[in-house]
Amino acid sequence: MQRYGGISRYVERLYSTMNAQDPQAAQLALRYAQNEFIPPGLQGSVSPFFHRYSGRGRGRLLRLIDRFNQERVRELLLQNRFDVFHPTYYDSYYLDWGIRLPTVITVHDMIHELFSGHVADPQMAMQKRKTILASDHVICVSESTKKDLMELLPIPEDKVSVIHHGTPFQGDEPENEDLVLPERFILFVGNRCGYKNFDCAVEAFSYLRDNYPDLWMVCAGGGTFSREELSRLAITGTGNRVMWLPASDVNLSRLYRCATSFIFPSLYEGFGFPVLEAMAFGCPVIASNSSSLPEIGADVALYFSPHDVQELSSHIARILDDQSLERELRERGRLHAARFTWENSARKHIEVYRLVSE
Repeated sequence: MQRYGGISRYVERLYSTMNAQDPQAAQLALRYAQNEFIPPGLQGSVSPFFHRYSGRGRGRLLRLIDRFNQERVRELLLQNRFDVFHPTYYDSYYLDWGIRLPTVITVHDMIHELFSGHVADPQMAMQKRKTILASDHVICVSESTKKDLMELLPIPEDKVSVIHHGTPFQGDEPENEDLVLPERFILFVGNRCGYKNFDCAVEAFSYLRDNYPDLWMVCAGGGTFSREELSRLAITGTGNRVMWLPASDVNLSRLYRCATSFIFPSLYEGFGFPVLEAMAFGCPVIASNSSSLPEIGADVALYFSPHDVQELSSHIARILDDQSLERELRERGRLHAARFTWENSARKHIEVYRLVSE
């Protein structure tokens, strides 16, 4: 039910990769999907009009459609022809049906538990705990996420596997050539809420304003700027050199190719898709040294403390001033991102499915 984002991309890539190897490997239990990455022919029989509708009763309408999907799940499980059930999120509706089929759940992060002040959804945290504890096996998307999971929930280690995602892009995807961009800009991608640490990016950019008068910051995705964000940009004197764009794939392809660097100051990431996205297109990455980011970026990114604005600013300046460093990060980034394949990820998922269905 999520139109974009890391989990939506994960579901589509995993399904498509498995079924490219074996057309009967997996089935999506759908009457309707908002996931824009899923090809239209697989999105179910309900018109996509519904997730573009933003009028009165939208929430009630989507809850009704979600129940249609749950009925489809029940219908398929009752056919008793599957080896494993892998829910795509933490909704525990199926636990009351009494249908016993080996179940695998993927834990993408522990944000609800660690950042409850920023992601205020105690109901989701409760559902998440319930589905994790009821599963036969848990897949974590990074060693960092596994560590957090085992510290927060009573999970035996032999029930947990770490499987990295593949790279979201290959680096040769088509781009929006009509996109008008500044000559030099740093790039921020995704949500800008609380733990994403957007204020750190704005302040670091403000430090560079005078020394690099032609430098801009481009923000992609996460919705247009809020009133509070516009006020923050005005206070720091950066508002006239910060722009926002939608984060479509064709836009991202062009942005990653053209940016002087991609900055990722997040306080916490379960995996960190944008790190690999940027590297696949040869964009130098500057990431915080928190959670999973050093694990995914390895020694191919520059790291900073997410609370040290000056350190982030210095890294941006280093890349701007040192062409050999910029070139090295671009070349090594492409090679590093290419090591993360969906074929490898799908193979490891199938190994887990075989383990729980034996």
